[in-house]
Amino acid sequence: MTSLDISLSVLAGLLAAILVAVRAVSLAPKSITAFELRRRLDSGDGAAMQLQAQRATLPRLLALRHLLEVIVSVVLVLATVTLLGWFVGGLIAIAVLIATDIIAQRPWAREFVSKQYKVYEARVLETIAHWRWLGFFSFTELITEDMSIASKPELRHLIGRSQTVLSHDERQHLESTLSFSDVIVKDIMTPRSMIDNIDQRESIGPLVLDQLHKTGHSRFPVIDVDVDHVVGMLYLHDLVTLSSTHKTAKGAMQPDVYYVHEDHSLEHALHAFLRTHHHLFIVVNKFRETVGLLSLEDVIESLLGHQVIDEFDEYHDLRKVAESNPRKSNEPKGRIDI
Repeated sequence: MTSLDISLSVLAGLLAAILVAVRAVSLAPKSITAFELRRRLDSGDGAAMQLQAQRATLPRLLALRHLLEVIVSVVLVLATVTLLGWFVGGLIAIAVLIATDIIAQRPWAREFVSKQYKVYEARVLETIAHWRWLGFFSFTELITEDMSIASKPELRHLIGRSQTVLSHDERQHLESTLSFSDVIVKDIMTPRSMIDNIDQRESIGPLVLDQLHKTGHSRFPVIDVDVDHVVGMLYLHDLVTLSSTHKTAKGAMQPDVYYVHEDHSLEHALHAFLRTHHHLFIVVNKFRETVGLLSLEDVIESLLGHQVIDEFDEYHDLRKVAESNPRKSNEPKGRIDI
């Protein structure tokens, strides 16, 4: 065996290895939708900037790979034919080309080659960006967007663009459901300033009943002196069948009082409502001070995105009512806000 034959054999083996590497390497950048890429770029994500560079150079990179495949395959065939003759060399060359393609499709080969490529990817992309001549060899290749959802903002964006598929109510329900886990109790509770309560020693007579009806509410915390000391719950529908022996709020109230922290999530509150079968919670802060009320209807409204109307309630958005300060809380003539 001459030195030329040895050189051709080594060259053929090297070319076969190169061909496997060229075919096995994964050049496609991470698949995310255009919306998600823009969102990450707007947030200054460095990985998104690199991904954008990968997508920009992908046509040239694909063109370079195809050129290398053609050149390496041709040289491999010529080396094999020169070494073994047209017939035997041609058959072996075809077998080698098929074998390299089979090996390149193996997961272990793709993983190994792609891992090595990632080490030099940034340098390769920077070099390819200056090789404008590759534009003559590039071609249009179908690159489909991966429709998997990468973030909640992206899903909201898709829902917002689905006017022809989803009705307004359906879109509202979906958007409310998506944001439900991010909402906490104090975001939707009835504020302390709008709590209508009744003292436990209050006599339940016609005048008091009339006042309770005029509030527009169906449930009232029963207090001992002030709203930071709630001792029970009075339900308006219970007063319809009030007996003569229960003349005070204490006698007519239900003694069970449930508390929820203002910083708890609505998911936590909903589970608590389902577990206790109670419809009204007292909202407290870290000092155990009463800061508001939370009803089951409030939570369901936040989940569904529309109001759930209690037949006994007149006002449906007490937070908006509270913002108008109808009770003129802390508004003396000499008021100075700082």
